[in-house]
Amino acid sequence: ENMTQQDWLERLQEATEYRELQAIFSEIAAVARRAGRDPQLAASIDEAIRRIEQERLRDETSLQDAQQQHNEFKQQQSGVVGWFKRHLPFTEARKQDKAHQQEINEQRAEVLADNLIIARAQMLKEQLLEPDQRRCGHDAGSWQQQLGSHDSPRLIAEYATQARRLEQENIVHKAFVDALRHDIEAFAGAAFSRPEDQHRKNSDLSAARGELESVARDLTSKQTLFEGSLKRMGDLVRDELLQSHQDYRDLSQRIGRTKGLDHCVETIQSIGRDLTESATAAGEKATQLAAIPDRRHQLQRDLEQSQWQARERAEQHEAMLARHRDQATRYAELQSQLNKVQAAAQAAHRLYQAYLAETGQSETDTTTMSPEASPVASEHLRCQQELQMAQRNIESFLPDYEAARRELQSAESAATQEKEREFHLAQQLSDLQKNQSAVAHQMEDHHQQMHELSQRLRPLLEDFDRFSQEWGFSGKLQQMIRRSSSHRGTHDLLPSPSGNDSVEWNAARERYEELSRAIAADADKLERQFKADREQARQIWHERCQQLLGDDLAKRIATAG
Repeated sequence: ENMTQQDWLERLQEATEYRELQAIFSEIAAVARRAGRDPQLAASIDEAIRRIEQERLRDETSLQDAQQQHNEFKQQQSGVVGWFKRHLPFTEARKQDKAHQQEINEQRAEVLADNLIIARAQMLKEQLLEPDQRRCGHDAGSWQQQLGSHDSPRLIAEYATQARRLEQENIVHKAFVDALRHDIEAFAGAAFSRPEDQHRKNSDLSAARGELESVARDLTSKQTLFEGSLKRMGDLVRDELLQSHQDYRDLSQRIGRTKGLDHCVETIQSIGRDLTESATAAGEKATQLAAIPDRRHQLQRDLEQSQWQARERAEQHEAMLARHRDQATRYAELQSQLNKVQAAAQAAHRLYQAYLAETGQSETDTTTMSPEASPVASEHLRCQQELQMAQRNIESFLPDYEAARRELQSAESAATQEKEREFHLAQQLSDLQKNQSAVAHQMEDHHQQMHELSQRLRPLLEDFDRFSQEWGFSGKLQQMIRRSSSHRGTHDLLPSPSGNDSVEWNAARERYEELSRAIAADADKLERQFKADREQARQIWHERCQQLLGDDLAKRIATAG
């Protein structure tokens, strides 16, 4: 293997192109993956890196030369020749300019390739060195063990020392990762002219990113571990205070009890709202139930009156119907008589017209004739008189007939309306009965709900009251208890009406609203006290952090929570 390593170095001395350097690196990487910890191999890789850096220096010099030649060429192409180049893009000058650009790109790609191989070799070397010699330092698991061995309030100073060492190592580790990432990502812009180099570039870039991800992942784990160590140092200071500082211990116990009440108070307030809503709804239902008897009595009276009026309207309708039938019969008779007289008058008129035509007389000549002199004219005159009489008869009867028809329609409409009113009143009475049953059912549900809510609320109120007494806290709830008529504590605070009296339910609602306001006021007072205690405890804790760990670390621990 030593011969192999010597062979690498000799070949690196002669290698001048990306593909040659990459081939040698692949052999080095294969050996390194099998070697494990090997300082001698790491030293060989370090020497290989030095020789690649020499090659990079030569490539950078070549790049500068190529850029200088290109600049000189562009200066030569200015003026008249430049005019030809701009107007004749396929001239020899244009081809030469393109060749210069290609040479620059190729040399720049070689420099970027040198940097990539150096970066990958640096990561390989890290795997072969002992943790204390690596720029990445120890892994996260090792640091976890080192911190864990000092995880005690008695060893907090030693714990802080280890945390500071971890932070310093993370700074070096991060700078190493950032430099590697810069060179690896810069290689993505390398523009090789040969297709095989371009293909090799894509493969090497993907492999390098994967190798870097492993190095960066360990850095992330160590950074997370350091952030956790800040929080842990804060916890260790708290533990130390709980053991040594009586005021801090008392504050912590009180804060703990107060925090424990948060859920209790939220539950009390939630149940109080439910009780208030249920009592409000029950009071409304009780009011509805109380109004139902009067409403039923009114509907029954209205229904009886409607039924009587419906019968009366029906009788009136029958009378109007009989009268209308008589009038209709008389009208039909008069119409029939009119039709007959009209037919006779029309026949007489035709004969009369024929008579006038035959005799050559006019209607004026016949008006003075006697019936004996002209029977046809006499018959025509008689028919006309009868027709006029029949028309006068039907015209004089028509107003009475129309009046009878209108009276019948009015009576029929009144009877129908009264029948509909009777139906609606009966329907309302039926609906009222159903509504009474439904509301009564709902009242039973409210009774059950109030009982269950009271059973849940009572022990919570007792816990709240007991805590207040233990702490010496006097609030609205205590005042309500003292105002109670008995000595049963919170029992009398939870009225539960047994009947359907809306007055009782409204009184219960008012009591629950008062209870909710009292609990809210006490909770607000406790919250203010909790914040004051927490601030006092935090101040004691922060001062102790400063004493044990220094100002800078104390600030960072406070920020980390």
